[in-house]
Parts: sequence; structure tokens; C-alpha cells
Amino acid sequence: MMRKIRVRAQSGVAVALAAVLTLTAAGVAQAVTFDTDETSQVRLASSSDCPTIAKPEPFEAWFNIEDMNRRGFVDPKNQTPWPFAAKARPSDLRCRDQLQDQDRHVFIRALGTMTEESLGARPESDTEVIYDALEYVHKNRGVEIGLVLDGGTVSPSSAKNLITKRLAPISKIFWCLNGCLNTNAPSVFPYSVNHEKFITVSDTKWDSGVDPVVYSSSGNLARSQIRNYLQEASLLYNDVKLFTLFTQALRHNGGLRGHRVREQQRLSRGCAVGKDRGIWVDPFYRHWTDADRGTAVSFSPQPSTAEDHYIRQFDGVDCAVDKKIRIGMAQLTDSKATQMVNALVRLKNRGCDVKMLLTQQGGSTTISPTVVSLLKSANISARCTAVAMHTKMILIGPMTNDSGRVLFGTANMSTSALRYSEEHVITIDSRRASPAFADSIRRVYGVYMAAWTELNKTSKSCG
Repeated sequence: MMRKIRVRAQSGVAVALAAVLTLTAAGVAQAVTFDTDETSQVRLASSSDCPTIAKPEPFEAWFNIEDMNRRGFVDPKNQTPWPFAAKARPSDLRCRDQLQDQDRHVFIRALGTMTEESLGARPESDTEVIYDALEYVHKNRGVEIGLVLDGGTVSPSSAKNLITKRLAPISKIFWCLNGCLNTNAPSVFPYSVNHEKFITVSDTKWDSGVDPVVYSSSGNLARSQIRNYLQEASLLYNDVKLFTLFTQALRHNGGLRGHRVREQQRLSRGCAVGKDRGIWVDPFYRHWTDADRGTAVSFSPQPSTAEDHYIRQFDGVDCAVDKKIRIGMAQLTDSKATQMVNALVRLKNRGCDVKMLLTQQGGSTTISPTVVSLLKSANISARCTAVAMHTKMILIGPMTNDSGRVLFGTANMSTSALRYSEEHVITIDSRRASPAFADSIRRVYGVYMAAWTELNKTSKSCG
């Protein structure tokens, strides 16, 4: 049976497969590690090689902080791929002996860019290790690859041409306009975008049975994202329902166009959805996944009358138990600032210790004077990271241990992220998980908390 890879992205391109992970901020140990060479770089095998990696934990997480600390993001002459990208390489797909006997598919959705190296641009060496691996499985394993990209105005035509040149020989490419769930014309407000960054793998080599993977990241697959912004990535292993939720709406639209793509997505996701302002929305607050895993996912777009995913979780916190609230958010926009700040004030009034990290540089992620003023007036502890931060992470837990919950995904604290555009927020909660999964969640909670603490060390006052 033909194997399939389905890739979906905003503009630019998204191509990767979550296979392995290693190296976090503050040296927190991972369940899976790569060998490194004398320069502390990940040793990249050739396309035909299979990595020697251990079976992952149910939950894994890593950041590019060590990459930045080791090499610095201003490093124009060093074209060696960064480990952050190499960890998402689809090596396990080509290494499974029984691959040709089953229907394997990979779906990838994330923003990437391509620039013309011949015109003086820096080569996309970080993501090229992923394209190379996809090319290998296509040519040597007969894997069918599909790319569904946002064909709006985010990427210029020159970038789209380069994407077609590089990836059309190994994949089918389909374009959405103004996001994939918006039925309005691109000129009609509200404007949407396909902002997701996730990878699903239907089966991996780590178990004899069907063991899927979902990879979620704040980072788009592009050199500029990986090297210029602080990013995180998480892997959730062998959660069948989570895999299904992410792939149901995506795996069958390869030959669809326009409204048919959107219709297929909304029907196959299995949700009682409807249109709001011409956009297909998911009215469910969150979807719980496999039993005992303590995992849920919330999807955007949401109805305009719904409470935001973040605010609902904030309002449900028992500050007598989970006093420690730590937020690392790339963007808090003017249109959402009042609602979010009010929710944080309610947390403080209930006794929670709330601290927030934001980005004061990085183009559209720059924090505005209005937001800074609102945070200061509300006496919310908010500081800005020294390097532009692209993470979307929230940690809710006790002051003295790691028995808490982590929220991560692609959604900024903005109206577009929580209402119009296509996003996801995953929640993992150790208290809702059985002991077998709770230990893994606590370890990942520690990884996220260590990274937040590392980012806060060099933070400064915003504004």
C-alpha cells in the first residue's frame, strides 16, 4: 500500500517529521539523546543511515537555547545545521523494516521560507536536512508526500517559486488562501492565516504496534526562525486520539481546493462546527485525548462569543494549590491585552504568583506601549527577553515541585490567534494523568520551567 506524507503550512513551507530530541535549556536531561562531536554539534548521519536513538517518553520537550548559547544567532558564515532543526528529521520513517507493508503517512504543517542563495541570501541549511530526508523516503521508500500551504500574501511569489522548484519533484503542493478555514475573500475582514506548526506521524519504529507521534513547535521551519528567535518544540508519543484529532481534518484533502478543502476539514475533524463571520470554527473549549494521559488540545478558529483558551484555564486555577504561574509569550496584542490583563489580575487577587516574559523586538511581535502601560497599571510582573522570543508557553503549578500543567502550541495572546487564524494549544496536566504518564509530564514541566528561568535571567524591563 502506498505510504503518504501530508504536509500543511502557512506560506513558505513546512516539512519535517518528529523523530528524536535532546539538549534543553539549563541542561535538563532528556529521554532521548543524540551523540555530539567535538564541537558539541549534533552528528548528522547521511540520508541513508538510521540514527541510534532510544524510545521516547510519552512527552518530550526541547528548546534552541543551547544552540544560541553555543553559537550565537549572529553567525552568518556558519552553515552547519542547528540541532534544533535536526531533531525534527524524519529518519525513523525510512528505518522501519515493515514500512512498505502498511499505510504510513506523515503530515506536517508549519511556516517556512526559502530565499535565493545565488542572490546572496544565506542558505536554508537548517531545514535542508529535513528536505533531504523527505527526498530519501520518497525516492527509496515510495512515500507519497503532500504539502498544503497558505498561499496568501505572507510569502512573496519568489519564495513560492523556490518552494515549487525544491519540493515539487518529491511532493504534491496545494495552496490555501487567507487560511484554510476562512471562506471569505482575502480582502474581507477578518483576515486569517494558517499559523500552525505541527507534525504527525502515523507509525514509528519504536514499538512493534502502531505508535503515532505528534510534534508541536513554536518555530517555523526556516533558518531565520531557528537562529533568530528563542523557540520550543514538544513531542507527544503514542497518543492515538491526539494523532487522530490533528490528522482527521488534514490527511484527505490532497486533491481538494478552496471551500472543498475547508468543508473536508470541518467535517473530518469530528466536531460540531459551524461558521462564524464566514470562518469555520471549533466551538469546543478543548478535546481530551487517550485515557490517563492528562492531555487535551484546543483548536482555533473559535467562535467570536467564546472565552479564550487561555482565559478559561486561568479562571479555573486554584491558587491555593497551583500558585506559580509563568508565561513566555511572543505576542500580547492591544486588542487582547485588556482581557488578558484582567484575567491575570483575577489570578493575583486569588493569591497566585504571576510572572510573564514577553518580546520587545522582532517585527510584529514587538510589545506596544499600550500593553506595557496596562501591565504596569495592573501591577503584573512582565519583563522582556534579551533575544526575540517566539515561544507560546504557560506553566501552572505549585511553588515547590513540578506537579503542574503546561500549555504550549502556536497561539499568541492575540485576537487573530484565538478567533480567526488556524492554531492549536495543547495542555498536559500531571494531575489528570495516571502514574505512568504523570512522571513524564512532570519531567517536561521541569524542562519548560528551566527554560523559562533561563530566559528570565537576562530579561529586562519592557518599555
